[in-house]
Amino acid sequence: MKRTKFLAPLLLLLLQMLLCVPAEAQVKGMDYPQSRIFDSGQRKGHLGVRAGLDVTAPSEDENTMVYKNGAGYVFRVVYNQPLWKNLYVEPSLGFFYDTFNFKDLFDPDDIQDSSYDASTSGKINNYGFRGMLSVGYRFDFNYSVSISLYTGPRLNYGTYAKQTWTMEIEGDTTKYTVDLYSGENRLKRWDVQWGVGVGITIYDHYYVDISGAFAMTNLFQGPIFAGQILHRNGFSVQVGYNF
Repeated sequence: MKRTKFLAPLLLLLLQMLLCVPAEAQVKGMDYPQSRIFDSGQRKGHLGVRAGLDVTAPSEDENTMVYKNGAGYVFRVVYNQPLWKNLYVEPSLGFFYDTFNFKDLFDPDDIQDSSYDASTSGKINNYGFRGMLSVGYRFDFNYSVSISLYTGPRLNYGTYAKQTWTMEIEGDTTKYTVDLYSGENRLKRWDVQWGVGVGITIYDHYYVDISGAFAMTNLFQGPIFAGQILHRNGFSVQVGYNF
């Protein structure tokens, strides 16, 4: 009985606190100055971290339509520096892992005996570093939530790229692995993309980001790839934290 006497007022107090917090937040939202949407007065830069899903969406010419979307991941460190009002610049450096899936990389007619029933399937595993320089504008709709729109170039440098595939001919399966950064016919280590995205910041620290990247570089290099195109387009969903 004594425990019940103490617990009842405590539970009532907790319930009142939970009900008061949303009410207070609502009042603050109603009193939020409209001028702060475009100029919150924040002029101090900050560091942040981002991590999430990185989807490769390759585009090709009609002669090489064999590569498909592949999933990977990205991790990066950012520094956000306000420039004027809510306009900001945000350089970042990070690490990425991308994949390109493919099927029927070789035409059965190219095999010595075209009567064979041949098929191939596999993927490219690609690791590297990614630098980004984004310029954006933040809209602070209230004290707790802001939305940013940004754009800017991205530079990728690949450190590892291997293509693995399985070829099946008349029921016999053979596995192959090729280093795509060696030899005369290979992929370029450097490639450039142009990115656009939208970010949502919650309570100044928690961050959610959706972005796309459009390729500006043909990854193919070498005489065997003459006239062929492979572009690294991308789509990314990331979460992060601002310090």
